[in-house]
Amino acid sequence: MTKSNTIKIEDIGPIEDLTMDIVPGVNVLCGPNGSGKTKAIDVAEAIATGRGKLSVRDGAASGHVDGLGVTLHVGRSTRRTGELDVRVLDSRRSLAMLVDPGLKDAGAADAKRIKALLEMLGVTPDPSLFHALLGGQEGFDSVVTRRATEAGDIVEMARRIKVDIDKAARDDEDQVKRMSGMAEARRQAVEGVDLTAEDDADKLQAALNEAVRFHQETKSRQEHAGEVIARAEEASRDIQEAEGNYAGQDVDTAKERLNETAIDATRKEAVVEELEAKLTTAREGLAAEQSDHARAADWLDSAVSHENTMDLWRHQVAAGLNIEPVPDEEVDAARQRCLE
Repeated sequence: MTKSNTIKIEDIGPIEDLTMDIVPGVNVLCGPNGSGKTKAIDVAEAIATGRGKLSVRDGAASGHVDGLGVTLHVGRSTRRTGELDVRVLDSRRSLAMLVDPGLKDAGAADAKRIKALLEMLGVTPDPSLFHALLGGQEGFDSVVTRRATEAGDIVEMARRIKVDIDKAARDDEDQVKRMSGMAEARRQAVEGVDLTAEDDADKLQAALNEAVRFHQETKSRQEHAGEVIARAEEASRDIQEAEGNYAGQDVDTAKERLNETAIDATRKEAVVEELEAKLTTAREGLAAEQSDHARAADWLDSAVSHENTMDLWRHQVAAGLNIEPVPDEEVDAARQRCLE
């Protein structure tokens, strides 16, 4: 059984024989589909945690895994011997520490995990890793104590640096409060004194002249405003008088009356339009009746003319043949047939 940083796999899954060199950091497996990359990862998990199901390669009696201090014999069941060890820089740590550091306190357990991971990645406790937190080495050295930078591991170093930074922040906050108090006390001491007032005589005289001019302009505007106010008061009295003398309707009543008359006008207009339509229809009917009457008069004239002609012919025939005249009933019957 070897304890080197290699894992040798024989007859596991699709893998017939494979040796993997494990280097610090991230290890990448490359190969075509079906070559056994996933099964190799399962082997690494089985070595590290004891979990995961491994199968024997088709056609092989058993499989074998050896690496990182652990040996796995795979058949109908998997037998494990040895203890997993990982070489990290110059020390040796159990990978099981990352899974269960053995501490009940969650914060302490996480700190132990972080410390182990950083050591596995080769991160050393170097104070320069934290210089950027305070704007560079100069700012860092002005805040962080030597005790913090001499910590034996990077997790403890980070904790001590944080303590120093928190203390410096509290000191700065206290200093700001003291300075604010001093500033407030000095402000109150000079309260009421205009420290920005002008003290040049020429400028003060010019300011006085400007103030006198402004006062005169203000007085003039005030007098003008008084006149405007007087005119406004007079106009207000005129308005009140006009309102008292007005006997007509108010605007709302007039608007209401206007709306009512508009509605009445609309209704009457509709009645007029209806009567006009009826008148038009009646006129058209009258014209038709008059036309029928004219045609009937024409028919009557034609009938009378026809009757006179028939009477004349009848008498002529009767005179020529010396026969009795046709009875009136027959004549009327003939006339009726002609009218039809």
